[in-house]
Parts: sequence; C-alpha cells; structure tokens
Amino acid sequence: MIKLLILILLYSLISANQWENLLHFDDNYTITNNEFYTTASKYPSDELNSSINILNSKNGNNFACNFPARYTYLLKNNYPIKKYNLLKCKNLTNFTNSFKKDKLSIVFSSEYVNSPSSAFGHIMLLFSDNNKNLDIGDSVHYAALTPNNDGFFKYAYNGATGQYNGHFIREPFFKKIYQYNTKEQRYMYIYNLNFTKEEILFIIYHLYELRKATFKYYFLDENCATQTANLLNIITNYKKEKNILYLPIDIIKLYKKNITNTIKYLPTISKLAILNSKMDKKEKLLFKNIIKTHNDINNNYPNIVKNALVQHTIFEFRRFHRWYKNYDNIMNQSYIEEKLTDTSKNPLEKTQPSNLGIGFIFNKNINSLFIEYRPLFIDLYDLQFNKLQQSEVDILNIKVAINKQASSIISINLLSLKSFPLQSIYYNPPSWALYSGINRKNKNEILKFNNEIGIGRTNNSLNINIHTLLFLGFDNADIYLKPYINLNTNFTSSLKSGLILEYKRYKNNTYFYKSIFTTYKQNDILYKLNIEDSKHLKLYFSINLNF
Repeated sequence: MIKLLILILLYSLISANQWENLLHFDDNYTITNNEFYTTASKYPSDELNSSINILNSKNGNNFACNFPARYTYLLKNNYPIKKYNLLKCKNLTNFTNSFKKDKLSIVFSSEYVNSPSSAFGHIMLLFSDNNKNLDIGDSVHYAALTPNNDGFFKYAYNGATGQYNGHFIREPFFKKIYQYNTKEQRYMYIYNLNFTKEEILFIIYHLYELRKATFKYYFLDENCATQTANLLNIITNYKKEKNILYLPIDIIKLYKKNITNTIKYLPTISKLAILNSKMDKKEKLLFKNIIKTHNDINNNYPNIVKNALVQHTIFEFRRFHRWYKNYDNIMNQSYIEEKLTDTSKNPLEKTQPSNLGIGFIFNKNINSLFIEYRPLFIDLYDLQFNKLQQSEVDILNIKVAINKQASSIISINLLSLKSFPLQSIYYNPPSWALYSGINRKNKNEILKFNNEIGIGRTNNSLNINIHTLLFLGFDNADIYLKPYINLNTNFTSSLKSGLILEYKRYKNNTYFYKSIFTTYKQNDILYKLNIEDSKHLKLYFSINLNF
C-alpha cells in the first residue's frame, strides 16, 4: 500500500501529462486496439502501476523492448523499475537504425480541394540527416486507410463520421514529394524544428510502439494535424486548444517558436510561371514553339529559355510520363540555373478558417441587418495563398437577415467547393465547382433547395483571372443550365475586386444574377462591399472577423 501511494504521488508530481500523451489519453483512450495497453482500466494511473509491475517481473525485458518510450520515460523520471539495455532489442534496434535522425521537421502541403481530407492542406513529419538530400529522408504521417472504390461523397461522409481507421504511416520522403509536389502540383513547406537528437530518438521509440496502433479517423478533429501534434507533445507537452476542428496550419502555429528555418518546394507550374514572367516576347515565342514542335535546341538558345524547357521536360515526364523526341537534347544542354523568386504567402500568413460577419443590406424596399457565420472555409473573395490556383471551400455557411418586420434566412450553404487552376501552354486542368444548399438565387427570391455541378476553364489576362463554367443544377425540382463567369483581380496585397455573372436557363423561364464586389483585408478583418442585381438591386456592406 505504501509503495502504491508513493507511485501515485510521483505520478501527480512528475510529468503526468507526458505519460498521458504516451498513452494517447485525452479524457479517454484514443487508440482502439487493446494490445497497446496492459490493463482494461480507463485510468492512466492504473496503466502506470501495471507497467511498473511488468517491468519488475520476468517479462520486464520484453515489455521494455516493445514499449521503449514508456520504459525510457519511467527510467528518466526515477520510477522504481529494473534497468534494461534497449540496444539488445533486435527488432527495435533495426527499426531505429533504419531512420534518418539528425533533424526533425514538420512538412506542410498546401490545400488540394480535389480531396476532402486535404482541402485545408496536409501535415507530416520528416526525419533527415545533416548534409544529406532531404528527398531520401523518412516521412511519417497520419492518414485513413480507405477502400479504392469509395467515391467522393462516401469518402467525405465516412471521414466526417469516423468510419475509417487511422494509422501512422512511414514512407520515403521522395514518394510524398512525387504525390503532392509533382502529381498534385502543391506547395510544400519544410519547417525545421530545434529538437535534440535525444528527443528525436524518443519520438522514434514511440513510433515503434505505435506500429500496430489503430485510431478512429475524423476529418475535422482527429486528423493528420491532431495526431501529429499528439505525437510531438510527448516531448513538448504544449497545450492544444480543443476545437470542433483542428487543421494542419494549427500545428505550424503551435510549434512556431520551435521552427529554426523554412525550406519551400515550389510546384513545377509555379517555377515555369516565374521563368515565363522573366522572358521577353521573343523568348516566350521561342519557348512556346519548342513545346509545340518538340524540336531540338542548341547552346545558342537564351539561358532562361533553356531553364524553362528543362523544367517543362521534367514536368511532362514526371507528372504525365510523357517522353518526347527532344528529351535527351534538352536535358543534356548546359545552362546556368536561374534564380527563382516566389512571392506566394507563407501558410502562417493565411486567413483563419472560421468567420463571423455582420453588415447591412440596402435596397429600395427595406434595409436589413445581416449576420453570417462560416465555421470552416477558404474564400474566393479573400486574397489567395496560391496565385496559380484559386479555390473555395465552404461548409455550413449560414446567413440571416434581420429587420423591423422579421428575420429571415438568406442562405444556408451546406457545401460549396470551387477549384479554379489557371490555364497555360504547359498545364491546362479543368476548373470545376460543386454546390449544395438552400438559397434565394431564383426568380421569385424564395428559399429553395439548390444543387449544382459545373465544369469549365480559368485563364489570366492583364492580371485579371477569368473563370468560365457551365453548370447543371436544380432548384427544388426545377432543372436548369447555368453559364457562369467570374472576373477578379488583386489591385494590391490587401485589395481585391471582381465581377460575377450567372444566367440560369430553366425550361419555361430564366434568372440573371449580377454581382460586383470589392474586399479589403487588414490583419484578421475582411471588409466587403457587394452590389447584387437580380430581381432587386441590393447593396451589401459587411465586416468579417476571421478566427
């Protein structure tokens, strides 16, 4: 009894939270398979007592070899346990020796709206050695294991409701570079952390413990960001805010003070865009001609054109597996690598993903106050993080009008997705949009259940983005076709304006919607002025606080 009291006292005084982090205890145990724990108890103190008893028994060496992080924690904090030599644990030693472990980094991959789980980016850890190429490092990330035949909606539903199992997955980093940076053309930011080699080894020990661990995966909170934060917290024990949602960018903010430096991997289309912007008209025509004809070049070609052709050749081969007749000729040219200056925002500067807006609606009939709440979004009206890809994600956006007579719902956007990648001579994916919700965008301006899907193209001319799509949709049971045009431009780093035109063509009637908007961003506040013309002319002015 005295020994147990001493253990409980030690547990209450020494790194209790770190022990709970090692057990992945957050009010309850989050690991679903029982073999990760030694007892059926729901209390970490019971798991502590059980672990100490096993370590002091004849099975102690086996426990230390299978749970090296727990053993190291107990030994370091002077709990009464026998000592064991972890270097004699063959499987553990093979596992730790296979890792690069001089440096630990957090890798943030920019958003990808084509995948629900990556609509707000993806996060992973990178283990690497000093003075060696990062590409050969070890990446560890948390992800759901999903059937290949699950469609978009089933994937989104199962991920939102915890129907998938989640695991920590280890892969060579060059595979993740291919997947995110090459195949999906996403930015990748590598944030190097100031963790010591001893701390990195402790994390690797815990990864060994987690090799068979299974979690329930949820897109919004128990996702890649949450579990990566939990993994790092066995070292730092930072307080992670409990929110309905936890996004990849949140872990970068949580560990901001641990970041020593940042490395950015640009997607090839961004490199080509930068090189193209530095060319004169003659060089652009030369570059375009070689891309179309696939003719050989010679050493007399301008250096910047050779740079661009090499990047384009690499892009075509790696992204689309296309090998043209001039591949060897271009790749064997001697050239001086051009310096690329990318002005895209650091993810830490991005807009917060939740928003509360308040404003006024002015029209000839009656003026109203309106309130808008957006719990999770990326906004086309806001300044965009990626200049070559404009996107929108909007989930459960609610807008309500209030006046002297009554209050009324303006719209409830259940789901709105837009992907508008810019077209170029070297990359031309389609633009697409998907919407489901309740709104008044119809001839009678009454609430209708509206669903639509559209596809089109996005171009850029004179710094104006031009999005053109054709939608097929229905308001309640009324089917329509809708041409859609969105023109917008950034005048400054804080000011954006645009024009939106929508023309719904039903079987027996039509509906024409026009909107001119201007937005100004200052810190986490977005000021928005919007003039709409459909059945009535309306002017909206709102102040939106992002949080």
